[in-house]
Amino acid sequence: MASSSELEEDRKEFEILINRKNKDWVDRGAFLELVVWEDFLDALSKTRLQDEYNKAIRGCDVFVMLFCTKVGKYTEEEFETAFGQFKATNKPLIYTYFKDAEITTASANKDDLTTLWAFQEKLNALGHFYTGYKNVDALKFHFNQQLDKLVEKGFIKLIDESQKDTPSVREKVQGRYLGNDLAEVNAWKSSGGRPFDVIVIGGGTFGAAIAEHIWFRQKQTGGGLRTLVVEAGLFTIPDPFTPFNLNENAPQPDWDVWSPRLLDEEMTT
Repeated sequence: MASSSELEEDRKEFEILINRKNKDWVDRGAFLELVVWEDFLDALSKTRLQDEYNKAIRGCDVFVMLFCTKVGKYTEEEFETAFGQFKATNKPLIYTYFKDAEITTASANKDDLTTLWAFQEKLNALGHFYTGYKNVDALKFHFNQQLDKLVEKGFIKLIDESQKDTPSVREKVQGRYLGNDLAEVNAWKSSGGRPFDVIVIGGGTFGAAIAEHIWFRQKQTGGGLRTLVVEAGLFTIPDPFTPFNLNENAPQPDWDVWSPRLLDEEMTT
């Protein structure tokens, strides 16, 4: 997703939409990974950081752009990257949105507006249909409809609820990576598992966010860092197969059901 700094709040609301969609779809086999420029770390780029953005764009399935009063040269470069990749591979699908914002004559910048109008003319010449929106609710409503249409067309594939077998706890993603105690971690290591490259102490809001960013950023550079998050508190992520009681004096779930099985790629050999 690309947008200028003037649409920061719209971008945040868009992220909320994606998170809610994932909540509905994750159990049906689909997960939308939203990539925004904040996910990139300047120090990881061996060339210019824009090259890292462009690389991520070429690898995505859907590319969303938000505009308001201007189009910067790097934003236009990102569109060119996405459009060139689409012509070559039919991906990513490109969605461009222009916010119909109120602009006063005192605040209007002629140069900025000129870049906006020129870009719109460019899209018209390419035969690309862009969408205007008056507020963030309209943006979210429209894109949510587009996601549902992508499901109807088979671009996004969901598991039919009527045909889906109910997975056991061991088969769920949580069962592989969450809820293991330190003894299980040590057993994993002694069984030939690769050592961890990063250990995050504390699994609260910041600990989880740091671990997620480490994972995403090393993924962008083709790395394979293994990250362990250690938390002494209660496990509070809800799961439909395990009832959780947040009262620390109440009996807690039996963590034995969460023990992971080593995968071949996790072995040192």
